[in-house]
Amino acid sequence: MPEFAIKMQMRTASTVLDSMKITGALISRLILRGVDADEVRRACEDGSLIASSPFPMGPKDEILLPISNLLMYIRADVSEEEFRDLMRNRKGLPRYLPLERIREIMKNDVEINLGDLEEIRQASKNNESESKAKGMVVEPFVYYGNKIYANETKVFARHFAFYARDGKFWVHIRTKWEDETEIALQDLEKEGLSGRRSAGYGRFTFEKFEDHLQTGVSGNAYYMSLSLFVPAEGELRMIDFERSYYRTRIISGLNGDGSSFGFVRPITEGSLLFLKGPVNGKTIPIGGGRVKRLLPFNLMALEVRR
Repeated sequence: MPEFAIKMQMRTASTVLDSMKITGALISRLILRGVDADEVRRACEDGSLIASSPFPMGPKDEILLPISNLLMYIRADVSEEEFRDLMRNRKGLPRYLPLERIREIMKNDVEINLGDLEEIRQASKNNESESKAKGMVVEPFVYYGNKIYANETKVFARHFAFYARDGKFWVHIRTKWEDETEIALQDLEKEGLSGRRSAGYGRFTFEKFEDHLQTGVSGNAYYMSLSLFVPAEGELRMIDFERSYYRTRIISGLNGDGSSFGFVRPITEGSLLFLKGPVNGKTIPIGGGRVKRLLPFNLMALEVRR
């Protein structure tokens, strides 16, 4: 199955993207470009059409991956004192590391000491955005903050996150329609990918590059998820949850007729999953009225330790 990667550079600010939003946008564009809708649906279901969530690129265009769950993996091997120190100083840690560094840490039975952490902290300073956008930098090019709202009866805050203009990310894509998918990305360059596209948000430029990544799951190894993931029926037994380190999030929304489709609770990207066999995940169809949509929660993952 053809796989390729793209470098994305944001031309405007953007709400935060994930694998579901990018894959969903590709689904729409491919159908508008004339690819049969049933074929697209089947490709989503069997995992032959999927995009990863976007991850930042380092100063030398190296691919970076999140380490939030790796810290909990490290927890199993360091002393209580070392782990307390790590947690006290976690604001100085990067949120991302190069893939080879992650594999090295795991291959060495997670032998990591405070000297290693200090080296990582120093290296991370090169990955911070120099944008003047307000907010606290917690990831390269990603800002968080709170917007305060008030009326006559109450005051409340809304949490928000966004990509800064000029942020640079990489996305890995698996598709059976490589040429058509590249054309779809060219369409999305102009239209935008995030929310508030009509206001100019989410514009980007992209170029293909070779990331030399082999995605896919054979089993009996640790994998890092690159996408939001909901196990299909029968796949839960393939996940060793006792040995996995992961987080979940809740996604809710509306059907085409305005009714709620409830909520979905996928495992987030960057999770470390010990998989005992092949796992694909699933695509969830939602509908109502004349509008039908697919929510793609198939697994794209990299082996990081066998």
